[in-house]
Amino acid sequence: MTSTDNGSSASKLTVTIVGGGIGGLALANMFERANIEYLILEKSTSVKALGSSLGLDASSLPVMEQLGLLEDFKVASKPVRHFNFYNEQIQSIGLVDFECQTEIGGYPAVILDRPTFYSILLKKLPKDKIHYGRKVATIEQDEHSATVHCADGSSYTSSIVIGADGAYSAVRKNMYKDLAEQGRLPPNDALPLSYDQHCLVGVSKPLDPSKHEMLRRETCDFEIVIPKSDPFYAIYMPLPGNRVSWAVIHNVEKAEAKSGEARYSEWGSGSDASEEMSNFVRHQRSVFEGMTLGDIIDQTPKELISRIMLEEKYFETWYNGRVVLLGDGK
Repeated sequence: MTSTDNGSSASKLTVTIVGGGIGGLALANMFERANIEYLILEKSTSVKALGSSLGLDASSLPVMEQLGLLEDFKVASKPVRHFNFYNEQIQSIGLVDFECQTEIGGYPAVILDRPTFYSILLKKLPKDKIHYGRKVATIEQDEHSATVHCADGSSYTSSIVIGADGAYSAVRKNMYKDLAEQGRLPPNDALPLSYDQHCLVGVSKPLDPSKHEMLRRETCDFEIVIPKSDPFYAIYMPLPGNRVSWAVIHNVEKAEAKSGEARYSEWGSGSDASEEMSNFVRHQRSVFEGMTLGDIIDQTPKELISRIMLEEKYFETWYNGRVVLLGDGK
């Protein structure tokens, strides 16, 4: 679908998905299964799925089953058994039982690392469906179609445009600009995003299972350390392959507003900010005997460590005409 292949035909639905992250790829798998013509525009020249881990449960696994992906996720994940809570001395202070999920919803809660999740979704899609290096500049629409104009001069016309391009969505920015000019944008939607958490996340290299019993388990317990003396807490999640998905979360006392230009939510690795936060938290004891949080970080490839800030915002407007928002974009 290019500017010469418009979506004006009433008998043929075509879709342009903006954003090649997990939301965009999941949607593309649905379109692939339903034989709906689509393409994905991704601003990066290549996509590296950073981050820690993702959980799936009865709200999402039935969809993966319909897409023919359930067995892939079973192999790549571990079922979640408990959420265990500890103080800074690694003494238990509480437990939440998740083993009842299968009985309640028909599917277990499972955990897997984000890069593997991404690769499972990606492998089912034809390579020519994803166009990299396509940064959205403007979007136009009429009663028949919508056209995405990219910064490199390329244009893509389809029946509808779906923005799956994250919290700082270019699709939303274009949509809101049009609505504001028409006097139709709710005042709250014009306010900037705020954030209340700083996060450092990563996935370690394989650790020695002979030294750490929890790595040998068939299930995954979320191991959460909440110190009284530090302004952050840590989460450890054992994964297949003796790896550990981990996250360090620092709560900001008061949600801070920021402009879209700051783009704090961009996933980034190997930055000075990541290094600074790593040094700040590395002294904390971990749930792995004889290892501190710093030791776990040292066992994590730098390109798999990311520092992000979690946004918080409710947008009232998530569609306009032939343009709609998906996931964090809305």
